[in-house]
Formats: sequence, C-alpha cells, structure tokens
Amino acid sequence: YYTPLPNGDLHGNRGFSVMQTHRGKVIAISLIALVSLGGCNVQQKWNMLKSRRAFKQANQFYANKDYPNAIDQYNTTLELDPNPDPRVLVTTHFYRGSSNHLLYRPSKSDDPENDALLEAAIKDYEKAIELSKQHSAAYEMLKPYQQYGMEQLAAIYRDNLDDFENSERYFKALIEFDPKTPERYYALADVYERFHDPEELPLLEQAIESYKKPVDLAPSDPLAYRQVANLLNKYGRFDETMEWLGKARDVQANNPE
Repeated sequence: YYTPLPNGDLHGNRGFSVMQTHRGKVIAISLIALVSLGGCNVQQKWNMLKSRRAFKQANQFYANKDYPNAIDQYNTTLELDPNPDPRVLVTTHFYRGSSNHLLYRPSKSDDPENDALLEAAIKDYEKAIELSKQHSAAYEMLKPYQQYGMEQLAAIYRDNLDDFENSERYFKALIEFDPKTPERYYALADVYERFHDPEELPLLEQAIESYKKPVDLAPSDPLAYRQVANLLNKYGRFDETMEWLGKARDVQANNPE
C-alpha cells in the first residue's frame, strides 16, 4: 500500500505556502500487522482485511483528487479496525484531514456544512500530530507527519480563522521541530506583521527579532542581514536600515566567495 506525501501544491492555490515537502514522492506503508492476525478470530481477521482494502482505496481516491470518496474510505478503514498498524492510523488521520481541508471553501462564509469541513480537518491534523509523537520512536517514517500537521494548522489559524494565539503557537512549534531552517523564522515574523496593531496589539518588535534569528544561523550570509534591513526599511526605520545594510556589506567584504 502506498500513501502519497503531501507536496507543495497540497493547499497552494489557497495561499498555504508553509508546507515544505518532497514533491512527487510517496511513502510505502508496509502492513506488517497482517502477519499477526493469527491471534484474532475469523470476524476480526475479516474486518482487518477489509480495513486494509479500504485504506488502499482511500489512498487511490486521494491521489485522484476524489476527496469525498477518500473520506468515506478512510472512515471505513477506522470503522472496521479502530486500532490498526500505527502507520495506517497516522496517515489515515492526516489524509482524511487533508481531504476535508481541500473540500473547504474559504469564500463560503456562514455555511455550517463548509465550516464543519474545516473543523474536521483541524481535529484530524491534531490527532495525526498526537499519534505521530506516540509512534515515531518505533516508526521513524511517521515523524514528518508532526511537521505536516503543524504546517496545515498554522496556516488554517492564520489564513482562515484569523486566530493570532494559535497561529503563533503552531509557527513556534514548527521552529522547535525544525530550528535550523530560516524560513520558519520568517513565517513567524509574517504572523507578527499580519496581526500587528500599533495600538491594540503591537508586534513589530517580535517580527524584527524573528528576522534576526537567521543571522544567528548563518552569520556569514549577507542576505540574512539584508532581510532584516528590508523589514526595517518597510517601517521607516532608516537609521537601523543603514546599520544592517552596513553589516551585510562588511560580511560580504570578508567573504572570499
């Protein structure tokens, strides 16, 4: 059985640019749990086998962008076998959540059925993260689903629900998960900029500090300094802008490359 990894286009047409994944690749889900069916009764064995078949069909529907049928088959997977192999369990929750997410239409406000799709997506993403944490020690291939789930939740709270606290929480969690990637800090800074209100919620200093973090990661990279300068210039802080441009120049002068 194969479950496709989410690629950069998963929700790209709706502005969800946080997810950084390997395009066009798949994860092979090896259902070793079937080997141990000898301890089950006949009905349990039959239900487990039907569950695995539903899981395979769900993945095929998802790959074909038939998300309603994918959801139905992911539901059937868990109905027939509520406690399957962890690799099946984690990916079922993630891709069922993703299917609901892809069916959600941000433009349809005050629509209970549409809102329910986003609520279902959030619930499954959260569950996928929780289960990935529980089982990633035994199955290393499940660890990335923490990242995938957090990226989608961060984007939902930022772009769809206008929820600063949860958006900040998940972008910070992504930094904790992946602290050496500069884009994580820029994404958090973007949250601070979006929700910045000089009177009600001043967040500009947090955005600037987030932009400075990649400098610590790559102190010899002039581009990291220029990014800080660009942000300061955007808000009219010209003296500081010139200071950071000078730092970029000095780094460039000392860089033999």
